[in-house]
Amino acid sequence: ASAALVLVQICAWAALGALFEGSIDADVAEGVVDGREWQLSYLRHPPLSSWLSGVASTTGPWRYFVLFAIALTFGCGAFALVSLFIRRVDGRAASLVALLAGLGSPYATYWPFKFNHNIGVMPFWALVLWTAWNAFEGGSLASWALFGAVVGFGLWAKYAILHLVAPLGVAFLLVPEWRKRLAGPGPWLAAAITVA
Repeated sequence: ASAALVLVQICAWAALGALFEGSIDADVAEGVVDGREWQLSYLRHPPLSSWLSGVASTTGPWRYFVLFAIALTFGCGAFALVSLFIRRVDGRAASLVALLAGLGSPYATYWPFKFNHNIGVMPFWALVLWTAWNAFEGGSLASWALFGAVVGFGLWAKYAILHLVAPLGVAFLLVPEWRKRLAGPGPWLAAAITVA
């Protein structure tokens, strides 16, 4: 049922946005109409959102629908990941509340029409929290490697992912059970993978 709800949300808002394509932000329209070059970096922002607007620009008359569908998939996907994580640690009812609150928020409705780097980073934000929890609690090398990979790919969406990693580092130092893991190879493996 939750998956169906997310799918309806994505389709409905993407269609709504495509109906009003003439009133979207100029920089969004420019990116979709002109496309982007496939470069690994840009002077101003990481490339993920620009790559996605480039993909949308290749779909002709569907370009705005595709762009909004991508943005909504990122936004709703982030809330779905949060919901799955909460379900795992706190139960089904809390998970449903988290999902519905997320789907009703501006980040799953209005903001995807301003398709930008804040949309691109959203699922990575949720994944960083989830993988950090798994690494801190479980401590396996695979968990640490996955955490490092998610942070590294999150940097391609927006450098602000580091705003989340820094407080996680503080939490890591404050919780005695987690602090003991500094002596192991996990955090260093995660850092190396992020840099790579």
